[in-house]
Amino acid sequence: MAGTTNTQAQSVEEFYSQNDITMVVGTAAGGSTDFFARTMAPYLSKYIPGNPDIIVQNKPGAGGLITAAELQTTMPSDGSYIATLQRNNFTDPLLSDERVDFDAREVKHIGSVGKEIYVIFQHPDDPGTTTVEEALNHEMILAATGSGSANYTYPLLVNELLGGKLKLVPGYSGNEEQALAIERGEADGRAGTYSMTQRGQLKQWQEDGKLHYVLQFALEDHPDLAGVPNVFDAIKDDETRRIFRFMLIPQGLGRIFSAPGDIPEDRLAALREAFVQAAEDPAFIAEMERSGAEAEYTTGEELQEMAEELMGTPPAIVDRIKTLISGS
Repeated sequence: MAGTTNTQAQSVEEFYSQNDITMVVGTAAGGSTDFFARTMAPYLSKYIPGNPDIIVQNKPGAGGLITAAELQTTMPSDGSYIATLQRNNFTDPLLSDERVDFDAREVKHIGSVGKEIYVIFQHPDDPGTTTVEEALNHEMILAATGSGSANYTYPLLVNELLGGKLKLVPGYSGNEEQALAIERGEADGRAGTYSMTQRGQLKQWQEDGKLHYVLQFALEDHPDLAGVPNVFDAIKDDETRRIFRFMLIPQGLGRIFSAPGDIPEDRLAALREAFVQAAEDPAFIAEMERSGAEAEYTTGEELQEMAEELMGTPPAIVDRIKTLISGS
């Protein structure tokens, strides 16, 4: 295809029939974000008027913040460049003690796929819980990786803010080691994404009737988890609700595709429409299912609203969250 042109008078189809799209992935090749980007690229190309070639370029560094900062400041804004963002890029500017030169409100979001929810689950014969009161009074030993991980932080918030009785044991290296800890009886269960329970050994536990859900962390109940208590059912005050919303909104962000803030409106609209069509393509959904990944998507407009809500969080709430997750 021809090189990039700055002609603004072209129609969307004319522009993209003459220009490739470079998709910058802010992580290394071979990871989950890279998988989502490379799987989405041909479907996105299929539905963009003009069917441009999409060239995936990996640029890892600083948890995706190098790519995020370049998206906001230096990437061409004519529609020929888009990038993937990490969920933490939306919250790091508020939670990090170091300066983070990125504001998720200042770029234009195209859409995301692979939204997740977290659950607490256990392997023993205990059948789990059916009410949020039972979940909060359920005494469990939970394996976890480290104090900064979601599998540690979410149960910690249940204890600190809702009076839960969960004993957290950090220090396990990853999913396999945590599963072994549960099998050996060192732990009763753990927190993790719902999607991880749908593959591998955890799926086998579930099929054998040995995996039981205790609590789900979701802005809306997951359709597959009817009857599993939601952490929001236990929240009685606005501050606690805002804290949990701040922590859980990033789950719905999934793998984010975004464009520079000054992209022409008609090209942004075309990219957003193409993203929805790609995410709803039966062949794309089948690829996601074969890989065990969540295919549920979030629109660019919804992502823009999420960015506004997160970045608009009152400083007092942010300070409270930083205190809670730091343990100080």
